[in-house]
Amino acid sequence: MALPVLLAVDEDPDVLEDVETQLVQRYVPDYRVEAVRDPNDALRTLTELRDAGADVALALAGQSLPGTTGGELLEHVRRLHPHAKRALLVPANAWADEATADAIRASMALGYADHYVLRPAASPDEVFHEAVSDFLLEWARERRLVPQTVHIVGETWSGRAYELREVFATCAVPHSFLLSIQTRDARSLPRLDRRRSFR
Repeated sequence: MALPVLLAVDEDPDVLEDVETQLVQRYVPDYRVEAVRDPNDALRTLTELRDAGADVALALAGQSLPGTTGGELLEHVRRLHPHAKRALLVPANAWADEATADAIRASMALGYADHYVLRPAASPDEVFHEAVSDFLLEWARERRLVPQTVHIVGETWSGRAYELREVFATCAVPHSFLLSIQTRDARSLPRLDRRRSFR
């Protein structure tokens, strides 16, 4: 079975090299890493992966790319690989520049990007890896690749449900939270003991 792909696209060769190095060191051999500078090469790669039936787990794109923007490229990712997580790759000072900050917010508001990730600043950069790992866990959950996920059903900020969410998150136990026992997703859970829902 083909490995899921982590795709990184940035026009700056130094940034791209740093990102590729971080991804390869941490996520190979469980993922295949593809790093390209040109958005047209990225689109070709994405199309070839789709045609081969390969999964793209995560796509990272620099905000400024030759002939396009990171948000526009990530929209192509969404169309070709609808399950892929998509994030803009931004510098640490991105929010200090109003035009860049507006572009990031617009990409997320329009649904082009799920979020943003700060470029790696050190090796290893645990802040970068925390963001990437969160995306990969979310992708795996949605693709039902995470075994034995605990489902917590309750009101958003209720005492016991909140405590359980905090404990599971702290212990890195795969879990999901479903809002109230009345939701369709909550009712569809197998063997759900409704008497143990938390309010």
